[in-house]
Amino acid sequence: MVLTLAIEHVFVYNHPTQGDYYAVKTIAKPVNMIAVFDEKGIPTPLRFKMEENGFPHVIKIDKVVSSEAIKPAGMDAIVFRCQSTIRGILKQYEIVYRVKYHIWELYKI
Repeated sequence: MVLTLAIEHVFVYNHPTQGDYYAVKTIAKPVNMIAVFDEKGIPTPLRFKMEENGFPHVIKIDKVVSSEAIKPAGMDAIVFRCQSTIRGILKQYEIVYRVKYHIWELYKI
């Protein structure tokens, strides 16, 4: 049995150099990902599909800004900070790949 939890939180951050505020929504929602893996097994995400209001949406990842290996609660994961143009607006977001379980999550947007 697989139990999936969708968690939503909104955080407001002060941009360190520009001084303006921006909101980040933490959703931790599983997504279907298309990615390529190099010879060492390191993934590069290309695009993902998620459901919003009951409708599927395909999001092409325009740019992977950065990636970082983390170990929350002892589980290996990779956080990808990405950006895409969604409905004409440039959005930055984080995608997490849970290495042991081969699960991709849209984590923050």
